[in-house]
Amino acid sequence: MSLAPVLRQRNSEGEGEGEGARTREAFIGQFGLMPFWAKDPTVARRNFNARSETAATRPNFRDAWRRGQRCIIPAECFYLHRVDEGKATRWQIARTDGAPMGIAGLWSLGWSHNGTPVPSFTLLTVNADDHPLLSTFHKPEDEKRMVVILDDADYENWLNCPVEAMSGMMTPPMLALRRNSRSSSRIRTSSWYCWRTCSSALV
Repeated sequence: MSLAPVLRQRNSEGEGEGEGARTREAFIGQFGLMPFWAKDPTVARRNFNARSETAATRPNFRDAWRRGQRCIIPAECFYLHRVDEGKATRWQIARTDGAPMGIAGLWSLGWSHNGTPVPSFTLLTVNADDHPLLSTFHKPEDEKRMVVILDDADYENWLNCPVEAMSGMMTPPMLALRRNSRSSSRIRTSSWYCWRTCSSALV
């Protein structure tokens, strides 16, 4: 089981107006979303990433999407593979200002371990064919994909917006990104890329 810190919305009853003040809370989640109907924990291995274009309809992700179970995964950087002259190399991608990134995701309380509910999450991805930097990664013949990196000003909007507005936020980032040389330890691995977690600096 691969675990990482994740942020989600919390409603605090009795604070503010209406349904309560909306705040963020951090939790430790399993990487790889487990839908509520799943019985086999190995299902999580197939749910590291969710294509944002189809998450609302795919059985593994649609319940979390329709229920608005959105989260933000704090990351120092992420990693992508690039093929140069037939050789694959892994490159680190980070913000040019060095600040942590917030990756958009979905979470679920789909299963229990020894009677204790275990939250899990997936990273949302988007097409990157037109991104000036990230379109240069993956194999030349493959579709270019990347995680959805939220602009700083969009954190609250992503966690709180109506479900019908979620698709409109699934776009390549406006943030300036840079590529560094390959590294290092403390990475979470998926089929396409890895990311390095950071503490809940976005809370």
